[in-house]
Amino acid sequence: MLKIAIFLVQIWNYRYQVLLPIILLPLMVLSVSLAYNPLYEATTTISVDRTKASSPVLMNISDPSNSLILERRLKSESVIRDTILSTGAVVGFELLPTEEKSNVLRDFTNRVRMTILSDDMVRINYKGETPEKAENVLEILVGNFIDEILAPERVRVGDLLASLGNQVQLYSEQEKKANERLSIMQAKLANTTGKSREALLKELVGVEFNVQKAIAQKDLAQSEYEDLLLQSRSLMGGQFHNEPNAIMWIVDPALSLSTKRDMTYHMQILFVALQAALVLALVLVMYKKLTDSTLKKDSDIYDALGLKILGHVPNLGHVESEGGRLIITTQSKVL
Repeated sequence: MLKIAIFLVQIWNYRYQVLLPIILLPLMVLSVSLAYNPLYEATTTISVDRTKASSPVLMNISDPSNSLILERRLKSESVIRDTILSTGAVVGFELLPTEEKSNVLRDFTNRVRMTILSDDMVRINYKGETPEKAENVLEILVGNFIDEILAPERVRVGDLLASLGNQVQLYSEQEKKANERLSIMQAKLANTTGKSREALLKELVGVEFNVQKAIAQKDLAQSEYEDLLLQSRSLMGGQFHNEPNAIMWIVDPALSLSTKRDMTYHMQILFVALQAALVLALVLVMYKKLTDSTLKKDSDIYDALGLKILGHVPNLGHVESEGGRLIITTQSKVL
């Protein structure tokens, strides 16, 4: 208990060096953080044409399970990573250690928010330090999100385009060969008579039928190819509604508004300021202790006066003689 009492007395002697930094510095930093650290939230809206979508998720985005799938795709590591790399939001992101990279991805993801407005409307928000940065990042983020959602559609359409393209080429070759044979047979027919001519005419009718069949098949495949190609344009690009048969598109350009930071951010700033205040208090205490010239012990007095002490005479207090007895009174006690 005596040691604790001595420690408390010493702390009390340095109360100003300890209490002032610990109280004032965090309060000042918190006040500045609340007043001068604005955050800007950019927002944009995406529209979905459910009639043209083949994905069950896009056909009913207001369903809780489907909206959860959309939000997970929006906040997926691939979308967030591509956005960071495309915008340069984090300098040297690929060079960061794995743990720090995970923290960056988590912090970025926490800035993203999605709200389902209706069966065919989605709102996406992103919080940034400046209006321009928030809007730019949101535009890239939404573009990557649309690319992610439409990726299966693009694969399907790409495969169909390749198949129809092969069919058009195949039927074109068949038409070419049939026309070449038809030309040869027509030239041969001019020099043929009798039964041979009748047989050649029958064969010629069959070849003409094959030519017409190849042309019809080629035209049908070409028509389907062009229709699908028109659809693919809305899938491969054109995030604004400027392409026919668009499935998803951005309704409004990104717009940013000032907003308040989460209290968690300010608490983190306060915690750092408190740590700095403790270090500052320790420095101030050490500085005062090293520069303090107060005389605290007898030896300090002797050194200051330059005295050489040969011995000590105890202070017996008040001494009285009574009936041959010495009565010594020290600190109100009779010995």
